[in-house]
Amino acid sequence: MKISIKGEEFTLPGQPVSVGAQAPDFKMQDLEDTVKTLADFQGKPTIISVVPAIETRICQLQTKRFNQEAGNMPEVNLVTVSTDSKETQANWCASEGVTMTMLRDEDREFGKAYGLYLAEKDFDTRALIVLDTNGQVAYVKVSEEVSEEPNYRAALDIVNSLI
Repeated sequence: MKISIKGEEFTLPGQPVSVGAQAPDFKMQDLEDTVKTLADFQGKPTIISVVPAIETRICQLQTKRFNQEAGNMPEVNLVTVSTDSKETQANWCASEGVTMTMLRDEDREFGKAYGLYLAEKDFDTRALIVLDTNGQVAYVKVSEEVSEEPNYRAALDIVNSLI
């Protein structure tokens, strides 16, 4: 799949997860250093918001937008995944008042398993993934232009249909 960053084109080496597939399992740590796996999010629909770098403008907008939405949806799991360090994630969340679950893809295994890892930039590209209550992929959208905001409404509409 081709993506671009401010017009510069790149090719993702893998295929992003597809709708209807069982989501690959993962192990990532949250801000409390608790290891989270796919099983921790089953039982509720889950939005996985993947951002390349939490301290950049579009990543901040995306994370804040879903943090606001999640506050109104207790029946939905909301997770942001980035390749940022714990310190970077924690400092940003503290300064912005963001309380959602933040997971670190430190070893890039999540990005590789989900087909989102861009080796040339050493980060997971921008994407929105919605999982049903059993961890099956109900929606996936990889942003073709990483420097643009994703379609929040499309992901939220899918989540609402799963509630």
